[in-house]
Amino acid sequence: MTKTFHFYIVFILICCFSIGVFSCKSLKSDKRANKKKEPINKDLLTYDELNKEYRDLIEKIGIRNGYVIADVGASLGIDDFSLSVLTDSNSYFIQDISSEIFKKKRFKQMQNYFNSIRKTPQTNKLQYVIGNERKSCLPDSSFDLIFLFNSLHEFTYVKEMLDDLSKKLKPNGRLIVRESTSTSEKRHIIDGCYTTAFTMNEIKLLMKSSDLYFYQQLYPDSNLVNIFIFDKNHR
Repeated sequence: MTKTFHFYIVFILICCFSIGVFSCKSLKSDKRANKKKEPINKDLLTYDELNKEYRDLIEKIGIRNGYVIADVGASLGIDDFSLSVLTDSNSYFIQDISSEIFKKKRFKQMQNYFNSIRKTPQTNKLQYVIGNERKSCLPDSSFDLIFLFNSLHEFTYVKEMLDDLSKKLKPNGRLIVRESTSTSEKRHIIDGCYTTAFTMNEIKLLMKSSDLYFYQQLYPDSNLVNIFIFDKNHR
């Protein structure tokens, strides 16, 4: 009686486990199937939306044709691909520390989509660069512009990275910082990463310690997200 009872218990457990595994695999297969069906352009902007979003930025930070530009902490490089639709003859270095982000197939899909919405054939070059927490691994003295678009607060070793980036700029190159900022009265927590935002004065001091000097602020202090321009010319 006891042996029979044990047999049925084991049999039921095996069946439940098998059903669970099958269901899990089926669910994963469904997710993979659905993922394959999702178009690359599902969450990307159209040409008109890009033009509205980026045209003012291009003019204000002075992106000219023929520039060499690095975007540090760029993740997939959405900003760079977007700018490649509206500019010509530039070289964009899309930099991050995670090799998992830079998949060749994903890069090709992004490239195909953004090239397809240009009004003329693509003349820009885009490439990924993998750095580390202390060094960008970008070539020295090569860049007209370096972007830190919502990435400064992510740096683990801020001083080391800024020292490194200072060396990557051409003599008249500029560092463009887009960040949420705190004020002296209120510290702001950045959405999604739970990091306290720097104040403008803190950003200026960090830059100055790496021989990068404040040049321009694009929006009023009341803007939660602002853009600051730094260069290597002491004032």
